[in-house]
Amino acid sequence: SVGYVGDLALDPRTYLITSIPVNLGIRSFEEINDHSLTLGEYEALIKASLDPYVAKRDAFSQYRRTKIKEKGKGIPPAAKPEPKPPKRASRAHQAYQEKEILLGGY
Repeated sequence: SVGYVGDLALDPRTYLITSIPVNLGIRSFEEINDHSLTLGEYEALIKASLDPYVAKRDAFSQYRRTKIKEKGKGIPPAAKPEPKPPKRASRAHQAYQEKEILLGGY
């Protein structure tokens, strides 16, 4: 996702093609084309497996596990926020508390 932002910033089409429908069309074509280029890998996986459902499920599980492990790499841990000082009571609340102490809770 971070790399995608960099790709968009460096892609000249981002600045040259300002029409949203045209830009969506180009990006859709690229995604479909990339998918069609990997179709042979998918078909080889299905042919080599005894149960295509299990093969797809395992491949997706491995993909997700890898993505989750990679997500935290290279990202510095967030700094712990300093605790906020306690809020001061308003003057009216302080006066009420003092009055209650003086009267002994009555």
